[in-house]
Amino acid sequence: MRPQDIRLDYPWRKDEQKTVSVELFPEDVSDPRIHKKIDSYVTFLNEYSLDFLSVTFGAGGSSWQKSIDFIAMLKQRVRIPIIAHITHLSFMKNSLANSIRRFYDLGIRNFLLIRGDPLPQDENAKDSRNKHSFQFTSDCLVYLKSLFSDCAFFVAGFPEGHPDTPNRGIEFDYLQKKIHAGASGIITQMCFMHHDVNDYIQRLRIKGLTTPVFLGLLPFRTRFRLDRIHRIALGARVPAALMEIVHSQNLQKSEKETLFTDYFFRELKQMRGYAGIHLYVLNNEICARKILPETIKIVTES
Repeated sequence: MRPQDIRLDYPWRKDEQKTVSVELFPEDVSDPRIHKKIDSYVTFLNEYSLDFLSVTFGAGGSSWQKSIDFIAMLKQRVRIPIIAHITHLSFMKNSLANSIRRFYDLGIRNFLLIRGDPLPQDENAKDSRNKHSFQFTSDCLVYLKSLFSDCAFFVAGFPEGHPDTPNRGIEFDYLQKKIHAGASGIITQMCFMHHDVNDYIQRLRIKGLTTPVFLGLLPFRTRFRLDRIHRIALGARVPAALMEIVHSQNLQKSEKETLFTDYFFRELKQMRGYAGIHLYVLNNEICARKILPETIKIVTES
């Protein structure tokens, strides 16, 4: 079996070493320039012993066909297992399994199951979709595992707090239901501060949950990233220390990037109890080249 086709059952490394992985987003594979760009990026990624790649699903499930096409292209180029994102609110219950089957037929055996957002449409259609979609990831997970028993399903976690559940006790009760439904691991929303991460993992262990946690970390580099985080990453809290760098009028761009990188590695070195680091470098090869080698070194030595 090819490495990119294996099911990920932690710990999948014999030495039980902490893992490092990268998230990508689907691009239009009909554009020849994308093939050239991805070929360059994949050549770089294949140089490292990454444990998996994940591919996002698109806001509101709007680009699920693009995800399938992109993963099909990616599988021809990488020697790394792939996790496909699925946002279950994007589908009626009767079409969700058919959509998973499309990825399954490509050889994908690993999925990150997230609630996501419903597709934008008029209120009547939205109400109908809500009635016929899985509202809770735990229920969706039970259903999918009954159909795809040879697949691993990961779920989302929120070290800095779930945007819809301000009560942390209730948040962890929901998370516990997802884990008991058969989640293979937790891949977190982007997080920035080690004390949030360490507190989150400690809370899991207090509840007796030993599920592996893969921390989603965003190498912060530009003000554009800050603005985008505020729009799409509900629940993530950008630290004041980073915001101060972003808004400084006295620092050059290169100086800001150095400070961002220093902050990233300083926080990473103080994070504890995780199974792996999942880098949200997306399709930015320049960022990956600056961050990935040192990240692997820190994780390996921790």
